Amino acid sequence: MSESEPMIIPVPKPETKVNKDRKINTLLQAQVRHLLDVEHKQMIARDRTGDTKDLTPMSQNEMDEYLQSWTEGQAAAYIRKMTTKLHEINTKPKKTRKRKTTPKSKTGS
Repeated sequence: MSESEPMIIPVPKPETKVNKDRKINTLLQAQVRHLLDVEHKQMIARDRTGDTKDLTPMSQNEMDEYLQSWTEGQAAAYIRKMTTKLHEINTKPKKTRKRKTTPKSKTGS
């Protein structure tokens, strides 16, 4: 192989596929924990999903134990449901300030 030819490195396909029954990893736990926090601390009762425990009275160990019982399928369904709820709540776009346009003078002053 000459120096001008690029070297091709084979990248194997992942061995595992999506498994909805697999326990969630720490990244998914953090995402679910954040959404649970938003749901139970910042949303009014009628806007909540009603599918989860309120984590407010839980200790850190109880919260970790609760989240370790979740599967990837449960996490995906909850994240989808919460994302939909948050979009429903915030349907109005933010008002933007209109800029006043004044013509520039050609005199340079």
